[in-house]
Amino acid sequence: MADSHKLERDSKVDYDDAPDGGYGWVVLFGSFIVYILTGGVAYSFGVLYVEFIDYFGASQASTAWIGALLIGSGFLGFPVALLLINKHGYRTATMIGGIMSSLGIFATSFTTDIQQIYFTYGVFTGFWIIPIPLSAMGIIGKYFKKKFAIATGLSACGTGVGQIVMPIMLQILVDKYGWRGSLLVLSSLTLNYCVIAAMFRPLEMKQRGKHGAIKNDASFDKKNSKNGEIPPNTVSVIDKYTPMVAEYDINTSNVQQTCIYSTEREVKLKVSESSYKASWRQKCERLMKRCDCLLFRNVAFSLLMMSSFGQYGGSCAVIVHIVKRGRDYGIPGMLSSSLPSIMGLTQFTGRIFWGIMGRISNKLPPGLLYSASLAAAGCTTLASIHFPTYTGQIVYMILFGICMSCFTPIVPVVMRQIVGVKKMDNGLMYFYMGESIGALVIAPMTGWLRDISEDYDVAFYFLGLIFLVSAIFALLSHYVHTKRTKQMGSQPEEDHDITKIKN
Repeated sequence: MADSHKLERDSKVDYDDAPDGGYGWVVLFGSFIVYILTGGVAYSFGVLYVEFIDYFGASQASTAWIGALLIGSGFLGFPVALLLINKHGYRTATMIGGIMSSLGIFATSFTTDIQQIYFTYGVFTGFWIIPIPLSAMGIIGKYFKKKFAIATGLSACGTGVGQIVMPIMLQILVDKYGWRGSLLVLSSLTLNYCVIAAMFRPLEMKQRGKHGAIKNDASFDKKNSKNGEIPPNTVSVIDKYTPMVAEYDINTSNVQQTCIYSTEREVKLKVSESSYKASWRQKCERLMKRCDCLLFRNVAFSLLMMSSFGQYGGSCAVIVHIVKRGRDYGIPGMLSSSLPSIMGLTQFTGRIFWGIMGRISNKLPPGLLYSASLAAAGCTTLASIHFPTYTGQIVYMILFGICMSCFTPIVPVVMRQIVGVKKMDNGLMYFYMGESIGALVIAPMTGWLRDISEDYDVAFYFLGLIFLVSAIFALLSHYVHTKRTKQMGSQPEEDHDITKIKN
């Protein structure tokens, strides 16, 4: 048994051997397009929001539920997306998300009342389209290590491009074809996710060990084995189509194992069904381990999660209501629709800047940057109430866009520091789920405050406070993580088992 544990320790996949370039730049370009489409669909809802109010004669609170459900349904979609990634890989998960979200938008163009839009555009489309960036960010984490912060910044600035182009494009389409025709065009655009998914080629992870370990997934084939047999002791199975790696010890249990070589030169391990029957309890424990629920025992991670509610919920509320607030201020329709595009232009340049800032994390900690950007977003939101002119709203969109552009590229860097690269996919999944819950609650609440107060002043005071509270949680997370890191010394973060640490 001792030898078995020793073999298990010696045969570890080198997750840190990321190329930091090469084909990674193609993957980065694909991720950039993913963010353009996802950000464009999510952040252009303000244009449709006004059209739905005028067409159906619904209240602003009830109409805001569509945008909230679009983002909030990601709460249910992220676990499903993670399971698809673990089972089928980033490529397949992206394709499925693209096809299903296209069908949801297509169905919305045929709806006859706002309740139907709740389901087709809000729940169904959001369930599939919002989690797609999880694949884009996850595969970047496999291809980049030293340049990870810059890569995430370049990828995430696609959201800014989508925010620049989509609201204006959607307004032009609505003016010419109506909201139904514009949704048909939007449905066809989202099918480009399938083209992008083809770029997400799985990374061939290297293997190192002493006991006949495989050097990479293509180096072990029939010609290196005697009569096509697998060397004794440990067999490492690397699936080229998924990021999951499984290890089996042949010397333990009576499991009948057969190795089959495919044209892709991968090793597939068949375990006879009769020899492996897990109880429901074991299956639940396995699911808990896969979802990594023990991450919440990490206090720094839990505090970071608390900041996600207000960070994204507040941002979505601003994006949903900024066009309508502009019209309430007397700003013409096309100029009001241009406000999200101005914020998108700022985000496009700002995310590259924040990605570079995240690269120099030794001098300026990403956790501190994240907290400061939340605080600045709260202050600018509170100040925007006192500048109801078009010029004042442009200044607000520029300043708020600079703050918001920090969130997407910096959060993965902070997450990687707190939970490590091996747990980053699960950590980001929970963080994005927290963002979805925030969007589901805060955006409709903002519309409700507008309805009862008959102006947006109270609603935006509420949003400003939400950002400031989130900044406090982010600052506490940075403090706890810094304190824990000093206690651990200089050991790399990804080598720590954070579930066994008492904070």
